[in-house]
Amino acid sequence: MHSILIIDDDPKICLTLKLWLESDGDIIVRIHNRARLGLISALRSRPDLIILDYEMPGLDGLSLQEKLGRWQRTRFIPVVMLTGNQESKTRETALYQYAERFLTKPTSREALLECVNRILNTRRKEKAV
Repeated sequence: MHSILIIDDDPKICLTLKLWLESDGDIIVRIHNRARLGLISALRSRPDLIILDYEMPGLDGLSLQEKLGRWQRTRFIPVVMLTGNQESKTRETALYQYAERFLTKPTSREALLECVNRILNTRRKEKAV
């Protein structure tokens, strides 16, 4: 079983992603619509993967990603940055600041599952070595 934390201020997107990810039965998803609550949840639960919205009110995705990278407890949790912002500068900044992958909204179920499965399978192989 894998745990994924979704931090996005749009409840519809969160619900859609949760349904897509939990469809195969091997993933449990937690959702937070506020960045600060998501940060607290990440520190407490240490999920296997975080899907993080880039643009949120208050604490944005980049700032949250930077905070996650500062703490030993969350530093090595892979982050997938998800955003409607398609500027190459946005992608570069997110990937430079610890993001494992970068997906743009709208994304497809197939693209999301491929991205998540690739990351989780890589982590599983690293732990086995």
